[in-house]
Amino acid sequence: MPQYRFGGLRLSSFVPLPQLRRALPDRPDDIGSDIPAAIRIDRCAAVSREREQHVYRWGGRYQLTLGRNGPDWVFRSCFDDAIVVSEDGRRIGLGGDRALLSPGTYDVLARRVLPRVATLFGATALHGASVRKGDLGLLILGGSGAGKSTLTAALAANGWDVLSDDISVVRGGDDPVLEPCGTGVCVWPDTRAALNLDPRRCVMMPGYEGKVRYDAGPAHDIAPARLAACIILNRLPDLARPRIEPVRQAEALIAAIRQYVPFNPAGSFEGHAGAVAGIHRIVSNVPSFRLSYPGSYAALGEARAALEALGARAAA
Repeated sequence: MPQYRFGGLRLSSFVPLPQLRRALPDRPDDIGSDIPAAIRIDRCAAVSREREQHVYRWGGRYQLTLGRNGPDWVFRSCFDDAIVVSEDGRRIGLGGDRALLSPGTYDVLARRVLPRVATLFGATALHGASVRKGDLGLLILGGSGAGKSTLTAALAANGWDVLSDDISVVRGGDDPVLEPCGTGVCVWPDTRAALNLDPRRCVMMPGYEGKVRYDAGPAHDIAPARLAACIILNRLPDLARPRIEPVRQAEALIAAIRQYVPFNPAGSFEGHAGAVAGIHRIVSNVPSFRLSYPGSYAALGEARAALEALGARAAA
């Protein structure tokens, strides 16, 4: 049965999952990855909607919903199949009425469900990209349209490892670590063309017109990275050239809380308060910067150089 690593977790799956990183059997656990290999992904029987209690509905293209079926959590999406997560998070069932599950179900599993499962084991999930070069990692935050995926793809095409392009997983607060999650970075056709991304490394994404997952390199089993800095993206069309400047801790905290990804948004106040406290510990122990840059693709080279210089200073 294929073995994978995701967000510090070890998983076994009944079917190959190209969106996930394969685990090498002879590799010891890395820093921040202390969860035993006890999460199993398997097929399960179709789940009756009549017995399901609705809990929460997200917006967005996937039309993701969260429900309960007895003690189990049930995620549903526009692809119709159900993703059932046991109460302790150690069993994940993929169920549907069809013999073959929709390819989109596997994308939802990798991009939406597994990051939330990681939070059941003490991780913090934030909507943002995470990249690494050498031993140091950067967490890239920003609202919709800030250019996280475009910048991440530009970094990936120039030798950076992508730990996550969508929801990043952080472990620890005093010495935070970025965990590798899904493979590749998802981009629209204009970004693919502007960055001249190798079409042989691009796979069409289910449910999107023309959007692809670009995977720059073959090294799927990569180690976690020490979080060296949080980067808050600020796209300014009229800016002459990119600039990077320090951000106060309070501003960084607000930016990170806005990107907080809970397992259950309708959960208890105590649970959310604990997660916010964890985010506070992360930004208290890691410097934060604002990267302002023009909206043109031509500015990405300078933006990448600014991040590389920042990483070099952090490593010194």
